[in-house]
Amino acid sequence: MLDRNASCSQSQASWAVSVHSIWDVEADRTYNVKPQHPNSNEMIAIRCHKGKGVVTLKNNQSLISDSNSLLIIKKQDVVHYYCDATLWNFQWYEFTMKQFMLLPLNRYMLLPISKFETLLSKEAFSNLRLGFAPQHQLASACFGHLLQHWLSIIPELSITANQARVNAVIEYMHEHLGQASCTIEAMAQHVHISTRRLHQLFIQNCNKSPKQFYDQIRLYQAKEWLLQNRFTNEHIADELGYSSAFHFSKAFSKMFGRSPKTFRPMDKQ
Repeated sequence: MLDRNASCSQSQASWAVSVHSIWDVEADRTYNVKPQHPNSNEMIAIRCHKGKGVVTLKNNQSLISDSNSLLIIKKQDVVHYYCDATLWNFQWYEFTMKQFMLLPLNRYMLLPISKFETLLSKEAFSNLRLGFAPQHQLASACFGHLLQHWLSIIPELSITANQARVNAVIEYMHEHLGQASCTIEAMAQHVHISTRRLHQLFIQNCNKSPKQFYDQIRLYQAKEWLLQNRFTNEHIADELGYSSAFHFSKAFSKMFGRSPKTFRPMDKQ
């Protein structure tokens, strides 16, 4: 695993957005972190280039970080993150806001990685690692421009109608996770389109059908509960809307190639 870091003392910042650390990470399946950072006022941006990781928050929400995705999260809300593929190549930015800015928190966002973004990221990293106040200001300026760039192309903010519908449905999935009312028909009605059109939009924007995407959210939530050994299979099946523990176990094994039991801590099985 390659893990490069550039960081600087918080006291050196003078920009409206102050970047404190940038981690350039190439993780493998051994990468599994449960951080301790209570009462931090920092924000985190996770920009994935390749592979897949999972980030779990205090509210038990599990966010997927895969190719071309962006997550923006409060640092104090993160309780667990890990590589969920053979590779997870991502950049981890820690920053604070000195002026109010509306940020789309705890959302899965697919954004193309442009040459402009790559240039800003490299400039921010190279200046921050020098560790001096002037370079830190330059790094914060570069990251501020990068953050503004993301905000300008985030669907909810720059928005095309079709991307907005997909993001609205993903948010609906999280809000109604496991509920009997969370059907494909209800998702389509939520954004006022047909189920056929919803299917087309998800294939175009996520390379998955709405059902595949929803099942992925459910099963990653189940995986996190299993790793914590919090609930029985029967309880998880009920919470996530499966008709029985058998059907839950079958779906889980199909996605992860292993039974739910194998994800529970060995000393608690």
